Amino acid sequence: STHKSHKTHKRKILDQLRSARSVQLQWRTYTQALTQGASRQQAGVQARSRFNCWYWSASKHLASLKTFEAVSEAHKTMLQIDHHINSLILSDPMPSNFMKWFRSPKSYKNDQAAKAHSLLPKLVENSNLLLANIEALEKEVEELSEKEIKALPRMPVVLKSSKFRLIRNVNTCIY
Repeated sequence: STHKSHKTHKRKILDQLRSARSVQLQWRTYTQALTQGASRQQAGVQARSRFNCWYWSASKHLASLKTFEAVSEAHKTMLQIDHHINSLILSDPMPSNFMKWFRSPKSYKNDQAAKAHSLLPKLVENSNLLLANIEALEKEVEELSEKEIKALPRMPVVLKSSKFRLIRNVNTCIY
């Protein structure tokens, strides 16, 4: 029966890693849609938040694995690119007072959108790297022995979208 429980823990971790990849793709798709003129969608914001919650939950039990550092670095870069795109797209459509003399709000907003759109290749490249790094982490978990699974610091928290909510900080999750 101990053999079964270790497999169950391993299966939970692997399921969460696969779910994280799926949510990361939703996050990327949402950000890409913003640059194409789509309106702000709660589902997209939640995808980004769910991925971040998974990451902060995972870091408590997977950080000791050698492939986790690459996931961590790609996640940090993804957050920076996403934040930059969101700040360009969702910024106030009115330029500073000085700029109002030279440019219309529409012209300013179009420039902001063009800058955000120019970041898409970097976003996609980094997203693909993040996905590949999560896959490498999956492979490392798959290769862990029962003893190594048991030695992980703590089991991951199961993320359920119906129970997910965000409080002030994107990294603060309540389940």
